[in-house]
Amino acid sequence: MPAREGVTFADVTDPLIRQLPLPGFVARGLDVRDESVLAAPVAAPKAGTRIVLWSGSLGDDDGPAPRNWTAAACETLDAATARWVDAGLAGELLVRPHARHIVSDIPSAVRFARRWGQTGPHLLWDPAAMLEGPMVAPTHACTHLERLIDALEHPDLARAIEAVALLDGRGPWDSEMIAAAKDRCAALGVRVLD
Repeated sequence: MPAREGVTFADVTDPLIRQLPLPGFVARGLDVRDESVLAAPVAAPKAGTRIVLWSGSLGDDDGPAPRNWTAAACETLDAATARWVDAGLAGELLVRPHARHIVSDIPSAVRFARRWGQTGPHLLWDPAAMLEGPMVAPTHACTHLERLIDALEHPDLARAIEAVALLDGRGPWDSEMIAAAKDRCAALGVRVLD
């Protein structure tokens, strides 16, 4: 069910993604999968859990996909998300951003939140997965983490973010930066997965 001619539900096989698992979250009620909303079948999760899926990419390879920044990509993601909503499983799905996916940064997350925050799936905010290239450099990483956490004040994101994944040793940040981000999330009343 493509959003436009030539746009299909495609998924990316991205080695960077596979290096960023969220271990041990099943015990916390999350079934974190290395699949995207675009490609995963709509299915109810096991009792007591919620499914976490990547937002997905229209890319055909491991590199960046400029098509992810288009209206057609947003429409494709919305169509895939609507399948979950139509199946009555909106509350069972958390969508996880990634730097190379349709939901990749603050503006694309705000767009998703505006579209789905009230009635559909929420977001699992994953700062480590939202960085790549020069953003990971020590001179930039702290600033990017601060911006990604400060963005949670945005009214649309505040309603749509289910939790923030901040694990020590995951991402380019030291324990002091992670602790500051956790404190900021606590001040904003946002749940942290650590």
